[in-house]
Amino acid sequence: MLGGMAPLSRLKDALAQMRGPRTNDATRRGATKRGTLDPLFACGLRPGVVIDVGVHREGTPDLYAVFTDAHHVLIEPCRDFEEDITRVASAIERVDVVWAAASDTDGRGVVYLPTERGTCAAREVDLITLDTLCREGQWEPPYLLKIDVDGAEPQVVAGAQEVLRSTQCVIIEAAMREVAERCRLLDEAGFLLWDIVDPLYYEERLWQVDLVFLNKVCADDPAFTPWSRASWPLEGTWTHL
Repeated sequence: MLGGMAPLSRLKDALAQMRGPRTNDATRRGATKRGTLDPLFACGLRPGVVIDVGVHREGTPDLYAVFTDAHHVLIEPCRDFEEDITRVASAIERVDVVWAAASDTDGRGVVYLPTERGTCAAREVDLITLDTLCREGQWEPPYLLKIDVDGAEPQVVAGAQEVLRSTQCVIIEAAMREVAERCRLLDEAGFLLWDIVDPLYYEERLWQVDLVFLNKVCADDPAFTPWSRASWPLEGTWTHL
């Protein structure tokens, strides 16, 4: 065991169990990433590249479990997480790890990163736009983007204008005071809100959520709009969470 972490074999077994059989069973539907990614996969969502912006220590296991055939790109500027991220990457078949902060410019810059004490401190790190990264990586789209960078999400989107034109799905974190702005930002980029998942409460007050957006071309596809293929009333097809 490395640093008290589970051995790689156990991690791979856990990831395999998470993958499990995909299902449309409404009893498994929930306000979670996995609860929305499974139906998206069933509808035909097949990103060639999954870009995880803001990996932190544990990454986004649901993305790695659902999109097993995709190439995964893990982006994280905090080297304090290197051992954990290396462990996460080792369980993914096709993966690149990029040690930089995704932003709206390339070069060097100061960002606030978590410390071992649970606080944040300013550090100078490499900055890169997703447009630059994907041109250099020469990965084959379409893309899925997950963006969780504690408030710097607009800068990441601003640096991904080319990438967004070839993106099927965007998952972006938003504090409640930022939800309207995030929806406006992604609407202008050509995306439609598909789902709201992973609500986080602080003392019974809703603090933040993850917003799931589909490219409007995908969102208009009958495969993603089951109500467009049915007649009203849609008896017995609703799920209350």
